[in-house]
This record gives sequence, structure tokens and C-alpha cells, in this order.
Amino acid sequence: MPHTEVVRQVHPEDLDQAGEVLTKSQQTSQSVVLEFRVMCADNAVRYVRFRGEIEKREGQPDRLLGVMRDISAHRQAQQELSYKNRLLEHIVHDMPVVLTKLDHTGVFLELIGLGLRPLGIQDNELQGASIFDGFPDEAEHMRRLLAGHSISTISHVVWEGKEVYYQNFGYFDKAKQEAVIFSLDITESEQRKKKLHAEKAFSKQVIDHSLDCLVSLDLNLCVTAWNQNAVQYTSVPEEQALGRSFFEVLPHLLETPEIRNVLEQVLKGKPITLFNHTLRLRPGSYDIYYVPLKNTDRSEVTGILITIRDITERNRMLADAVQLQRQHQQTIVRAVFAAQEAERKRIAEALHNGVGQLLYVTKLNLENGGPCPPDPAVLQVLNEAIQATRNVSHQLTPGILEDFGLEVALQELVKHIPQSKLKVYLHLTGLDQPRPLLLELSVYRIVQELLSNAIKHANAHQVHIQVEHEDDQIVLSVQDDGQGMPESPLVVSDPGMGIISIRNRAELLGGRFSLDSHPDRGTTVRVALPIPAKSE
Repeated sequence: MPHTEVVRQVHPEDLDQAGEVLTKSQQTSQSVVLEFRVMCADNAVRYVRFRGEIEKREGQPDRLLGVMRDISAHRQAQQELSYKNRLLEHIVHDMPVVLTKLDHTGVFLELIGLGLRPLGIQDNELQGASIFDGFPDEAEHMRRLLAGHSISTISHVVWEGKEVYYQNFGYFDKAKQEAVIFSLDITESEQRKKKLHAEKAFSKQVIDHSLDCLVSLDLNLCVTAWNQNAVQYTSVPEEQALGRSFFEVLPHLLETPEIRNVLEQVLKGKPITLFNHTLRLRPGSYDIYYVPLKNTDRSEVTGILITIRDITERNRMLADAVQLQRQHQQTIVRAVFAAQEAERKRIAEALHNGVGQLLYVTKLNLENGGPCPPDPAVLQVLNEAIQATRNVSHQLTPGILEDFGLEVALQELVKHIPQSKLKVYLHLTGLDQPRPLLLELSVYRIVQELLSNAIKHANAHQVHIQVEHEDDQIVLSVQDDGQGMPESPLVVSDPGMGIISIRNRAELLGGRFSLDSHPDRGTTVRVALPIPAKSE
């Protein structure tokens, strides 16, 4: 073919190169070896290789004699291989990876890559050294690799005080008797995992050492956390609880539909607290907190945290504190009441020994003072004054209570009430048992005050009084048939101050007070006072 015809088919970008080769061949008479692109009729580009000679002819154009072959597939394979080599070079030198080649004994043939820099190792610095000497911790994996097996491992490499984590992928080229390892620096990822693992371990330790029972659930109500107190409360081991439905772990909860309702409310974002709750599997009192767990931006509920706090001991301590405070208060009250009774006794004795005696002496002087008899009206007034003084003295301090006890004192109290004014029915039970004097004085004063109210305010015709010693308390009830009260005397100042005094006395002594009153249907007052132990 005329060489001009060949040149005509050459791709325009390859014309200069083709021209130079042909010119050189004409000048030197050397064989022509030429690779170039040609444009086909369908405008496709093909790669061809021509190998031959230029034949010179007299009076005619030179022509090329030789063989032309289509090498498009071969050229494309070369380009792809070149691209892959460039890509590998880019990966090795610009990314945190390491390319390692070992001979069949484990000696480094090649060791390159940016992933070596964190260890302070340069490319091929260890060429010729044995991997077993440089990295003994990898010996087991390397022996497996050199035996012809592929490997995929994570290695923790320590080199001159520096440590790096690598993800390794290796295979053995049996044809070349070489091992090839591709390693990716995953130090940052491993450190994050390590940190996350440490945080998780710390969180679990905190949860396990919590004094509360802690349980967390996911959106499907499956258990995701179950601390040691949860194990103790339920006798269900952690490994048997994790991943299972809450109701499968604790099937008895299915019998309490309110628990499912609570969980549904919490999954909607509403925290719920149950105070002084009881548990089926464990005695005592508990506060239970249901808290919705949310994602990082707190836009969605991701689960539930259940905290169960044992408040049994706290309640006991509070009860003990209340009891101690009540005992202290009652001690003070007894001291105040005792002081009041002592003052009343002093006043009563002063009335009896002072005013009473003066009145009696005055009466004697009038009766024996001279020939003229005293005016009977004057004597009558003196007698009434003497009797009134005795009554006041008796009311201030019932000496009969100390001498003969509560039963006789109440009987005498009732005897001094004129039957024409008020009919009193007295029912006493168990009063022959011993009681503290202060308690008996309180019962006496309460009955005395209620009888006074019935006479002065209730316009009652009859009163029923019951006083009974029951085990560790003394119970009294006073019921009249008077006009009753239009409203509670506990909130008005008159005439209920006596009622208020009775209620206060009962509460200060640790007792109970109740009032039942209706207009025109009378009034009933009930008081129960505890009998203090002997140590009190």
C-alpha cells in the first residue's frame, strides 16, 4: 500500500509521530515499527501496529510492505493496567494505607505507604528485614499467610513507643511465591470504639452499682439494660432479660393492665412517677419513675428508663422521726399539763385555806359576836360563798382523783351536777386498771369540759358518758340531746373554744378526736387517747 494511503488513515493527533517514523526509516533504510490510531468509516477509533519496510520504486511513490494488526484490545488493557497502577500509587502515597510484599520466608520485599508515617517508618526502610523480627505479635497470622491462606485481621502495632491499629487483608501469590498484604490505618476508628467501650463499661459499672433498680426498654418494650438490683429484685439474671420483651421477662405484669397503659403514656413522651408503690416480687415500699428516653436532639422518644427506688427504710426512718417528735412533744405537753395542774392545785389550796377560811371565821364571829343574833340573810350569803369556794377549789384540783382514781372521780363529778338541770348516765368499763395520773387528769378534764358545754350551751336534758380502757388506749364518748351546732365549732370562736381545747389536748397526747353534731339532733364527741408505755 502506498505509504501516503497509510498516512491518510492515521488519526490527526498521531500524524506528526507517524511522519517522523516514516521519514527516519526512509533516511536510514531501517524497518518501520509504527503504532497509531486510525479513523474507521463509522468514525470509530482503532489502534493498529504496522511492522514492515518502505519499498522505493523508480518513478512511482514509495510503498509500505509489511503486516498491520489491530491492537485496540491490547492497548485498552495496557491503559487499564496503567490506570490501576496510578490508582494504587495514589492510594498508597495519599491515603493511610500500607502495601507489603514478603518472600516465602517472611522477608520484606516491599513496604510502602502513607500508613507507615504514624509509626515513623519510611517507604522500604525495613526492606530485607524479617517480619517475624520486626512484628513478632503478628507471627501467627503471617505463618498462616505464608502457608497459602488468605487473611483478614486487625493488628495492634507498637513501634518505638508509637501504636497504630491496622485492618489487614492478605493473600499468597503461589506463582511468584510472594505474600501481598494491604493494610488500612483504622487507629482513629479503633480508638473511638475503645473509648465507646470504656464509656459503656463505665456506664454499666455505674448502673450496676446504683442503689436503685434500673431497667431500660426500647420502643418495642424489649429490655436493653438490666442492672444488678434488677437481678436482685426479680431473681432474673441479666443475660436472660436482655433482648427479651419486658412482659416476657416478668409475665405477671400482664395481669396488671395499668402497667401497659403507663408504658404507652411514657412512649408518648410523658414521664410518670408512682409514689409508695408495692411490688409483687418483693416486700416493701417503692417510688417508681418512668422516664422517656430521647435521641440526641430530643425530637423523638427512643425508649424508656424505669427507676425503682426502695423507700422502705426511708419511710421507717420518717416514721421513727415522727414518733420521736411525737414523744418529745408529748413529754413537753405532759410537763405543761403537770405545771397547769400544779398551779390549779396551788390556787385551789389558796382558795380553801385563804378565802374559804376567812369566810368560815366571819360566819363564826357573826354567830357568836354578841347578844344580837345575826341577820339570817347574811348567814345565807356566807354559807353560799363558802360552798362556792369549795366547789371552785374542787373543780380546780380534784383531790379525789389522786386518792381514789378516775372511776370514783368521774362518779363524784356527776354527783355534783343537779339532776334538775341535767340527767347524766355514766358507763365506765375497765377503769380499775392502772394508768398514768396525767392521762387520767386529761380524761377527767375532757369530761368536765363537755359536761360544762352541755349545761351552758347545748340546752341538753340528758347526757350519756362512756369511758372504757381498751388494751393500749382509753376511749371516751359524750353524747347529749341538745340543740346541736349549726356549723363545726372547730372553725368558730364562740361557743366552741372548749371543743377546740379538747381537740388540741387529744392531738397533743397523740390521740384521736371526732365530732358529730347536727342542729336539733344533739352532739357526740369521741376521744381516744393512747396509754403511754411505762418507759414513757
